[in-house]
Order: sequence, then structure tokens, then C-alpha cells
Amino acid sequence: MAAVWSALTRPALWPKWGPSLTSASGPPTIGPGSHGTVTPVLGPKLTWTVDAFARDRFWSWRVGGIAATGHAVAPARSTGTGEPRTEVVFDAPWWALFYLPVLHLGLRRLADFVEDETPTGSAGGVRGTLGE
Repeated sequence: MAAVWSALTRPALWPKWGPSLTSASGPPTIGPGSHGTVTPVLGPKLTWTVDAFARDRFWSWRVGGIAATGHAVAPARSTGTGEPRTEVVFDAPWWALFYLPVLHLGLRRLADFVEDETPTGSAGGVRGTLGE
């Protein structure tokens, strides 16, 4: 779970798994009130601010001053192999339903990124869920 949380809270890593970003800046690791900038694939550079934060569990942000996505992690049930698993939940405001395919792709890319960047056997598995 630590590897997933690390990928979710380190702005320098966001473009590696976030399909809508080409760059991100900010502190090395985010926390309550952290802020920086992101450059989306389409559009201008935008400021972001963390508006809710529970260490090792959840964070959400405002991008360009607008409430954006939430990011949650929790231990998930093992698949029977005994490997630890992490459940990741991305949520978005109700009006951002159009963004759900991007979040789905981001979950898949996050799982692949964590698997590729973590020593064999220590990441377990990542299971993604889209919230509302």
C-alpha cells in the first residue's frame, strides 16, 4: 500500500501514470494545503491545491480553483495467493462524468506503474474502483 500511496502523493510521478497530465510541480510529497501547478494534455498550466488530506488514506484537490478528483487507498482482500493487495478509489464531482474514462485509464496506468517500479513481490496487487 505504501508504494501506491507514494505514487499518488508525489507530484513528480503524476504524469507517469495520470493520462491527462504532461507535467506537475509542487512539493516532493503532498500534504494538507500543498499546492503547485499541472499542465494538462489539453489546455493551459493550472494551479492545484490539496483541500482534504488524511495521511496514508485519502486526499482530494482543487485544480484551477475547481473541486477535482479524490484519491483513496485501503487494504483489499487477497486474491487467495496471500499477496497483499491495495484498493485505490478515484472519485470525481457528479458533473464530471465525462472524466470517468480518464480516471479508469489512470487506475490501470497507476497499477502498471507501481508494479513496474516496485521490487518483485513487494507491491502485491492494485485493484481500482471509481467512486462518485
